[in-house]
Amino acid sequence: MMFRTLRTLAGGLLAAMLCAIQPALAHHILGRPSYGLDADTTETSSIELDSEIGDYNATFMLYPSLPEPGDHGRINLFIAHVPGAADPDGPIAFSIRRDGWLASIGIRRGEREIGRQVPDDRVYRQAMTIPEEGHYVIVADFRAGGKPYQFSFPVQIGEPPVAGPAEIGAVAVVLALLVSSVAMRRRVMTGKLRSNHG
Repeated sequence: MMFRTLRTLAGGLLAAMLCAIQPALAHHILGRPSYGLDADTTETSSIELDSEIGDYNATFMLYPSLPEPGDHGRINLFIAHVPGAADPDGPIAFSIRRDGWLASIGIRRGEREIGRQVPDDRVYRQAMTIPEEGHYVIVADFRAGGKPYQFSFPVQIGEPPVAGPAEIGAVAVVLALLVSSVAMRRRVMTGKLRSNHG
């Protein structure tokens, strides 16, 4: 009875997880198909993020709308500051690195500089070639008033993975429950056979 209940719960949980992890596939931006746009088209950015550090506020935009490996893209970075704060000293250095659980514990590998840019109408524009698929962090380093500042922006290139850490963890829990229920069922059956022959 308990095995049947656990099996039903595990099956329901597995079915719910499979329904929940369908990737979202969109190819239109504000009613325009993104495959008809290139890096020089005035389009809505695919990623727009805001960040604030100290007296500085940054707005980061990445083009094209759906970054794919090998495409030519661009980064627009607008930095505003509170009145009285210094403007950034010199150009801003842009770099990119892979992101993942290793980066979250401080192990950064493969960081490379994309370029250095001065402002053009208060916007720092950096061209880049989109790297291979995966999670990345784009970093903008600058100095202002003699102090270093760094803005980091996460970016997903290509299709996101179908199963992330949460889904993998849930499947591991379901498998652990199934294995333990089978082991318990076997132990109960062995106990019954021994009591009948003893």
